Amino acid sequence: MNKTTKNMLIITVLFIAAISLSACGTKIAESGDRAASDAGVSGSAADLKSDTVTLQISVGGDNKVKIPNPVNAKGEVAISLQEEFDYDDDISEKEEEKLFKKYKENLHADLSFAGFEKEVFVTSCAVGYLTKDSSVAKLRFESTGKEKTMNGNCLALHVVDGVESSYDDYDEFEKEKDYLLLIDYANKTFYKAETKFFLHGFTWWNDLKLTDLTGDGADELIIQHRYNKTIMLGVYRCDKERQGLKELYANWDSDDTEYFSGHLEDNYKVVLEYKDIGFSKTVSLLDVGYKERDLETRKYPDDFDDNWMVRLWKNKKLVKDEVDEDTVFLYTLDKVSVEKSDEGTPLLKLKRGVEVGHRSQTIGEMSTYLKYDKESDSLVLADAKFEAWTDK
Repeated sequence: MNKTTKNMLIITVLFIAAISLSACGTKIAESGDRAASDAGVSGSAADLKSDTVTLQISVGGDNKVKIPNPVNAKGEVAISLQEEFDYDDDISEKEEEKLFKKYKENLHADLSFAGFEKEVFVTSCAVGYLTKDSSVAKLRFESTGKEKTMNGNCLALHVVDGVESSYDDYDEFEKEKDYLLLIDYANKTFYKAETKFFLHGFTWWNDLKLTDLTGDGADELIIQHRYNKTIMLGVYRCDKERQGLKELYANWDSDDTEYFSGHLEDNYKVVLEYKDIGFSKTVSLLDVGYKERDLETRKYPDDFDDNWMVRLWKNKKLVKDEVDEDTVFLYTLDKVSVEKSDEGTPLLKLKRGVEVGHRSQTIGEMSTYLKYDKESDSLVLADAKFEAWTDK
């Protein structure tokens, strides 16, 4: 990502919204509950026999991040991680600055086994499987004392190289290089790749999840972050032959909206289509909350008219010079989740609002479903479903 693009994205970040795929910071995502490039990828010892391990993970508190070398993993593996920084309004600014300084120091970790010459920031994380066995991860959250046991033998991390512990301003993160690091403790190896997903600050990290999307029993890595209003998303599988991460899907340059098309017809009709899979649904705007008087053109426009964007018909006939190919469109990616089809096929579900004329005129939600295609080694369009907002 160039600096101009990165600055634009940073400026537009308003807040981190709650999203469906949990990450280290509030939760660590579990396998089965259950963004990276192909360049600069490395790993080691991928052909070693899988060993059952217990990942003893301590999260938060005064922990300094500690990530053991997987080559030395035997039995129990002691791991220390941190959480997103939580500002406390009940303490003084001076005391908070002191805590913040210590917190940033604790994020630094020695990952020389993965080829990092200097200490790096370790942020988002997830637990999962690359080889199914009886391995478990036992977590203790130091801030609350709560404990949790989940299945897994590998750890996914977002790693930031090239930043200093003094950094607390977004502009300073321009100097960073970001990586996805997948450590397989059962097989004593790791997989590393540079990614476009960068650290936005200490209070909102990227979200990671490990879950099986290809149906082969090994988990894939899902990473996402909400930029302004929309979610940027990447899905990667472990490429054991190349000891790297293979991109299955990413919406940086193109996304699921390219599959979609929509147009208007007479009698206030909206046609929603995914032509590649033969999906077509016709929706009457009269069935989603509008009245005829809301949709008919006016001789004299009203500056206070909330419906002027959808006044596209005259005597029920579409005024064609008022519309174009973008009049019906999918808006921001609002939610990402993983489901299974009736046949048991893993599906990645992407939910967006369906708009007519303007982003304020939402008529419902469209769920686009992607599935893994072995021939193309990527996620492809599988299904779609429209839900009118009046049906909720």
